[in-house]
Amino acid sequence: MKIKTKNFKEGKADTGLLFVAGIFFLTLAFAGAYFSHFGLALLPKEKMNGMKAPVASVSAPSEQTNLFVNVPATPDEKFIASLSQTQVKEIFIGSYGSVDKEILFGIRDEAEKTFGVKITLLNPGAAIPKEAPFYDKNRKQYDGDALMQNIEKVSVPYGQTVRFLYFVDFDMGVSSGGAPSSAWFRANKGTNAALISLSGLRAKGSLTAKGVLSERAKKVAWRALGITVGFGASPSATNSSCLMYPALTIKELDAEAVILCSSETEAISRVFVR
Repeated sequence: MKIKTKNFKEGKADTGLLFVAGIFFLTLAFAGAYFSHFGLALLPKEKMNGMKAPVASVSAPSEQTNLFVNVPATPDEKFIASLSQTQVKEIFIGSYGSVDKEILFGIRDEAEKTFGVKITLLNPGAAIPKEAPFYDKNRKQYDGDALMQNIEKVSVPYGQTVRFLYFVDFDMGVSSGGAPSSAWFRANKGTNAALISLSGLRAKGSLTAKGVLSERAKKVAWRALGITVGFGASPSATNSSCLMYPALTIKELDAEAVILCSSETEAISRVFVR
């Protein structure tokens, strides 16, 4: 029994199906060509020129994905960074009045070993008179602050590439606080000169062996020189066994190390250059 469909003829159905299929495949080919042209694959290919296509992997975000972490600078690193870029190339050692030449020769020789720069020993200057503003008759002391101001003024024209260490052998006081009544030295950061007094380094009431006095003078001279180049900011300045520690008594001074502590080792090579 045949069932006839209205307005439908055999033969025309096959032609219509072929037409629809052709349109579909043409559309698919066009889409593939479009996405390939813009670098996008419609579907991932298993192989590409004989090699398997790479498969992208996406990992979930992690709290530890930041590899660039800012690590705080250590105290030693901060100290090194604080130093002046101007390098010291020569140290002059001078004196006023009567100062033991043997001590000065020893300071010169040790300075060459420690700082590695040229050391020049100057001829001694005249004794400083006991008159104002350098001498205080009421205290019967030389005024270390007034002396230092004059020395800094005279030394400024020579610039920051040199340092002057001046020695005297008389009782020297200071008007500023935070120092012994008989000051051992005067020095300020950023200046190119320091003043050291041997008088206050002697034991009161008894003789002080020259070797002991020389050792104390060297420690004080190194500390004074260190202050002028910024070593006062060194972490070792808080260590009572290190040379940059601000010793206020002879006992503390004698307990300090003879050489600069480790935090100044790199600093010396940066600041003092022959």
